[in-house]
Amino acid sequence: MIYKEMVNNLVSHSNATHAEIVFKEEEGIIFLSVSDNGIGSDVEKESNRNGLKNIRQRATLLKGKLLLDSAPQKGTKWTLKVQV
Repeated sequence: MIYKEMVNNLVSHSNATHAEIVFKEEEGIIFLSVSDNGIGSDVEKESNRNGLKNIRQRATLLKGKLLLDSAPQKGTKWTLKVQV
């Protein structure tokens, strides 16, 4: 569901012309990265959007490490690491 929400946000909100998705497992760690060259957003700004909230809640439930790197006009990159 995290992956689905990340891709949905990319398609629905980013206005990107390029995206990269990496999903792999190495040494017992699942790694997911979804990045784009879209409009980005201010990650410091409070958001009540359910998609972002759901991604964060699900990552917490999995005891994963979630990083969001985004800035206006600089694109967005989500990174999730989960120990299996």
